[in-house]
Amino acid sequence: GETWTIGSIQTIDWNMLGISGTVQAYIDRNYPSGNWEYLGLSAVGSFYWTVSAPSTSNARIKVQLSSNPAYADTSGTLTIDGPWFEVVQPNGAESLTPGSTYIVRWNAYSFSGTVDVQLNRSYSGGAWVTLATDVGADSLVWIVDQNGTTSARIRVVSSTESSVYDDSDGNFTVLTPSLIML
Repeated sequence: GETWTIGSIQTIDWNMLGISGTVQAYIDRNYPSGNWEYLGLSAVGSFYWTVSAPSTSNARIKVQLSSNPAYADTSGTLTIDGPWFEVVQPNGAESLTPGSTYIVRWNAYSFSGTVDVQLNRSYSGGAWVTLATDVGADSLVWIVDQNGTTSARIRVVSSTESSVYDDSDGNFTVLTPSLIML
């Protein structure tokens, strides 16, 4: 089977004979016991997909007619490989205290190089702000800033290939600085 590299753009092609309409594309990363993950929709006979993590050696692609899923076809086995990251912490639901030291951690797979660590204080619409560049380890000591938010996420991204990244799975909170009399 084919090998697709994480971060690459792959074309999923199909032909329709005697039918027309939009087609949905799916991937099962652990075929046949995995789940079909929706990739997108197209009406033009092809779909461009930016290959995402995680790696697998047992993936299959399925295309099916949106209006009648009985019209479907599944690819042969393919391998997804290449560099990818997994943000470990903060990964959602944490509450961080302004001025405290927090260790941002991630796992890197099939990757050699440096990463940039970014923060979005208003996910998913806010801007990504760089906390550090060219980090060579799998963690970063961060002095939590004073800007309170309930919708922050961390992104770890390759310093040289912006399509290789991972974000926190859920929002975390940076507490608003306060003074409380006891």
